[in-house]
Amino acid sequence: MLDDRQTTSLGTLKFLANEGSEGIRSFDKLQTLQVAFSDAINTPSPDILVIVTSQMAGWMGSISKIGNWDIETGKPITPRGNENGPQLNYEQLNCRLAGYPQRVTCSGANFDLERGLINGIPALAGWAHAQGGNLVRRKTFDHDGHLALQIVQTGNRINAYLLHRQLYESTFNRLYYLGEMDHPSISLHYDDYPHIRIYKVKGDQDG
Repeated sequence: MLDDRQTTSLGTLKFLANEGSEGIRSFDKLQTLQVAFSDAINTPSPDILVIVTSQMAGWMGSISKIGNWDIETGKPITPRGNENGPQLNYEQLNCRLAGYPQRVTCSGANFDLERGLINGIPALAGWAHAQGGNLVRRKTFDHDGHLALQIVQTGNRINAYLLHRQLYESTFNRLYYLGEMDHPSISLHYDDYPHIRIYKVKGDQDG
């Protein structure tokens, strides 16, 4: 769910659907296991249902601590610039949107949405605005910022979140908040956003 490439996430799921935990135990090196995960995207498998929910967004601190763990060294992996070590969260901000989409002021900080600046510092990797679970506006910046701003509109309610780049670009965030699918095998199977979304990963015609 934390991977920034849905192809890799889907390959991992297809490997698990075919091989299970026994398949994982057959590898003695993480690098070769990751190659097997990637290769599995082209392997026939049963159809897979991927569920993303509002509860999972709230659990992301725990999910990310598990996901950002090096199974070879037995140590946590801290994403660059993340103050909470391996843990990633959706940090809700109190924003005034009077200058949107050029700029906003959130929790006392000035966000320049045209240049990717926070209080004049190039800290934003990008920002996105989703309405009803679908992306309506986004901008990505070339500088190497490690934060992102996400504006989430549900009906007449608007929330804004500051999040780390890893979470912003993750498979979970893109499927749940932005409704983005970037592989032909995945389709939206059931949609009750913002409560739950179920995506279907097509295995093969006989799956």
